[in-house]
Amino acid sequence: LYVGKYKVKEVVAGNGYVRSKEEKEVEILDRDVQISYKNERQKVDIQIDKKDLDTGDCIEGATFGLYTLEDIEDFVKAGTLLMTAVTDKQGKIQFYCDGSLPLGKYQVKELKPSAGYVTDENHISKEIDATYGANGGQETETRVVNEAFKNEKTKHVFKKTDIVSGVEIEGATLSIYEADTNKLVETWVSTKEEHLVTGLEVGKNYILREELAPKNYLRNVNE
Repeated sequence: LYVGKYKVKEVVAGNGYVRSKEEKEVEILDRDVQISYKNERQKVDIQIDKKDLDTGDCIEGATFGLYTLEDIEDFVKAGTLLMTAVTDKQGKIQFYCDGSLPLGKYQVKELKPSAGYVTDENHISKEIDATYGANGGQETETRVVNEAFKNEKTKHVFKKTDIVSGVEIEGATLSIYEADTNKLVETWVSTKEEHLVTGLEVGKNYILREELAPKNYLRNVNE
């Protein structure tokens, strides 16, 4: 270069770094000139949104895990569980790791559904490509990735039938209670149609109790 004044700016940063917008002015005389730039690492902010499949309501209490799908330099091996989190009242989780989550490929997996819900085994996890150049350039300081998960409530069908004929009986008052607390969950009167109960927790014990027998029948005392 000839002796004189020049402007220097960064055109391309290293992979995974934010390009500096700083433009520096230098003057070249009869000696070498050194210029330094500092670049921040690009970060990933993975956000999870959990909703009821039928109503669209937010679901609190679902547990998710964040895994690596590839090595993170020499520190973290692929398949490592980085952290777990539980959805809040708005059905949300933010995997940000205090800004230390670098660009890369990740997997978000539902580890435990909320109480009264079942995990959809066909949509239990999602892969996230947050590598360099995916959905953003070097001007992006934090790459935000949103993923939605939806779950159905558990569904159980009950019916009251004649012990001999197997025909469904109308008029019986039936109730479901929590076994450990005896808390009433639901009460209904039987019809000729099956009765659907949603939201019973997987792995929890319940008691089905006949409160009143239908006309011309004895009450079933077995629980």
